[in-house]
Amino acid sequence: MGRSHPSRPLGGLCDFATAARAGSRLGCPSVTVIRYSRAHRLVHWTTAALVLSLLGLGLTMIDSLASWRSTGLVIHKAGGLTVFVLTAFRLGLLATRSRALTPPRPRSVQHAAAIVTHTLLYVLLVIVPLTGWAMQGAAGTPIVLPGGYALPQILSQNIVVYGALREAHGVLTRVLWTLILLHAGAALYHGLIRRDDVLERML
Repeated sequence: MGRSHPSRPLGGLCDFATAARAGSRLGCPSVTVIRYSRAHRLVHWTTAALVLSLLGLGLTMIDSLASWRSTGLVIHKAGGLTVFVLTAFRLGLLATRSRALTPPRPRSVQHAAAIVTHTLLYVLLVIVPLTGWAMQGAAGTPIVLPGGYALPQILSQNIVVYGALREAHGVLTRVLWTLILLHAGAALYHGLIRRDDVLERML
């Protein structure tokens, strides 16, 4: 699943950038960067691009009466289902990934926060598409896939339930936005300031 890459010095003057220039001539301690599998990295970045696009599209469609809104809704629904499927696939990759390929991390508040953030991200990447799917059923507008196949409705038509799900979908989406910003900020912190292998493993 994961594979080893050339060792790179860490810590103080012994960071990744220094290693790339000077290598072992500095006498720095080194570690081996163990990246996620190509499949995992591909799913990660594809999901990230889709989620950001869907969030942007969803925001522009709110209360919009533009002629493109119906097309935007179709794209939004299809994209949401794709994110759901990709997330399920990624969870499967995580479940089958050897623990030996996960570098040990010292227990700390930062490490605990990372675990909580990642867990919430996965939960929301499942729940947000599901609330959207359920919302369409409650609205009486089933999701139709290319080729004319309509997905089964999670809920029967109910305007009150639709209103509640629409509100929940919006709130959960804003929480997802917040977590994505935290996740991206943490990744940049590790890549640009701490200069450790955390970001490197997903590149």
